[in-house]
Amino acid sequence: MKKFLSFLALFLFFSACGIESSPLPRTKIHLAGSTFQVELARDRTEQTKGLSGRASLAVDEGMLFVYADKQPLRFWMKEMLFPIDLLWIDGKTIVGFEENLPNPVPNTKDEDLTSFNSPQAVDKVLELPAGTVQRLKIQIGDQIN
Repeated sequence: MKKFLSFLALFLFFSACGIESSPLPRTKIHLAGSTFQVELARDRTEQTKGLSGRASLAVDEGMLFVYADKQPLRFWMKEMLFPIDLLWIDGKTIVGFEENLPNPVPNTKDEDLTSFNSPQAVDKVLELPAGTVQRLKIQIGDQIN
């Protein structure tokens, strides 16, 4: 019973954190003097779902979309419940970003959602809590590690 209660307490703790229990692998990245715990979206299914339906992200969390090849990318905010900052990344270099992307009005038709296009071919996209770009003074040319 004690083990069960300990497990339940841990489950409730992690459920209360911004990155909800998820089967996606996680890694740490370093950007602008800060460390972020990010989930990795590496295949089409994971990338299509992204952060849709999540309640929030903690200030030090995010999602990193990793693509095999550099390509022009288009993102939307389908079924997002909170605003985010979106960073376009070529290799390890930030080549553009979108700030404070608002979550759409519920039940917005797919064809009515706003799309955000990468400024050039990229192989990674990083989603962070809204306000992160401004808070950390992130600039084009900054590196992620």
